[in-house]
Amino acid sequence: MRRLLTITAILICFLFANNIFAQCPTSTLSVYNITGDSATISWPTVSGVAGFEYAVLPATAPAPSSGTPESSGATIKVGGLSIGTAYNAWLRSDCGGGVYTPWASLSFSTTCGTPGTINISNVHADAATVSWTSVSPTAQYEYVIDTAATSPAGAGTSVNTNSVTVTGLLQGKTYYAFVRTKCSSAFSNWSAGQSFISAWPTQIGTVTTDKIQVYPNPVINTLSITGLTNGTIISIYNTMGALMGHYNVNTSLPQIDMSSFPSGIYILHCQDKNNSTAIRLSKK
Repeated sequence: MRRLLTITAILICFLFANNIFAQCPTSTLSVYNITGDSATISWPTVSGVAGFEYAVLPATAPAPSSGTPESSGATIKVGGLSIGTAYNAWLRSDCGGGVYTPWASLSFSTTCGTPGTINISNVHADAATVSWTSVSPTAQYEYVIDTAATSPAGAGTSVNTNSVTVTGLLQGKTYYAFVRTKCSSAFSNWSAGQSFISAWPTQIGTVTTDKIQVYPNPVINTLSITGLTNGTIISIYNTMGALMGHYNVNTSLPQIDMSSFPSGIYILHCQDKNNSTAIRLSKK
């Protein structure tokens, strides 16, 4: 008899709970606008509920015992998340009287975005400042400064900021800066390499070559160059290392308009597949 009463009580509780949940429906949870450290969750209002509770937890965490209360449907931006990490968004309806529907969940992962545009500044003969567009305020990164234009095969130097001053460069040499985001358990792709040339000292003399000739030197308006092959990259720098012009040779006799350049000393850098040549220019 006692066993029959127990079964009956369980059945009554089950039917009672089902009746409550039928009158206290759940809402539909959505997750969108996912970034490296935030996501937006929302759900519409439904009738027959006293309110809702929500939570956002790492995917490794169990279902919450309680959540943040909301009186109706809402759109909420949840910040402070970790980059490249899996999460679960949880939602349940408050049926009143301390009764809640079971938790409903939706899985998502924050992004591990590749850093944005790399900028090179404060270029000197042995140092330069490398900065890039941040993925998020809390992001960590790795960077590589290399003389090869291909993406690094190994690890880089870890930093907690999106700007770094690199030292130990060789003067008048072409370098490539690469950056990637360090996520919780992985890395983003390396950013496209940004090239720059370390500055030449101001006392550099003219580099002579039988192959490449520039004239007139000093130049007033138009500079002509002979001895280059198609595909050669021409870069003109001032003596502080700032890039003043960048050109791709597609003719046997390139001509560069330097009429707008301020008077002073410049370095003409010619780079093809096999050779790198620097020539000192004077602009009147």
